[in-house]
Amino acid sequence: MIIAISATGESPDAPMEERFGRASGFLIHDTETGEYTYMDNAANAGLPQAAGIQTAQNLAARGVKAVITGQVGPKAAQALNAGNIPVHNCSGCSVSEAVARFKNNQLQVSAGDPAMGYGAAPATPGGQGCRRLGGSGMGMGMGRGGGRGGGRGMGGRGTGMGGRGIGGGGMGRNRGS
Repeated sequence: MIIAISATGESPDAPMEERFGRASGFLIHDTETGEYTYMDNAANAGLPQAAGIQTAQNLAARGVKAVITGQVGPKAAQALNAGNIPVHNCSGCSVSEAVARFKNNQLQVSAGDPAMGYGAAPATPGGQGCRRLGGSGMGMGMGRGGGRGGGRGMGGRGTGMGGRGIGGGGMGRNRGS
């Protein structure tokens, strides 16, 4: 399996990066061969917006099947969920320690459903600073709209629906489910 770990450096001994979309880079690890390669993320880290979405797309293009990182924003979480890439949260350790926790099933995975949203949940017992995405919070809606008004796409803030939506105008605000 190919996994990506947000990192502050190019070595497995480097500390994990707490951010996802604005991470300086990722160590891509093949769990079958044990090999690490570095993916520079400086171009995305400097974007004024959509850094997480671009980063998620780049990782998906490299065949990544799971991500280990500190924090993921709502749009990046949705992009990763759309690509069926689960997010495992871990912080305060090196890349190699995070990989070991991943292999020992000490990290919890996100809910895998954009409607579930994002947010910290309790750490796994023995997880030492690891937490999962999912549970409570708001998700992001996607759609183009097409009705009246100059709204912000489908979506809206509410349990199950979530977010502002991506796409122009149309449906207006949708508050609630």
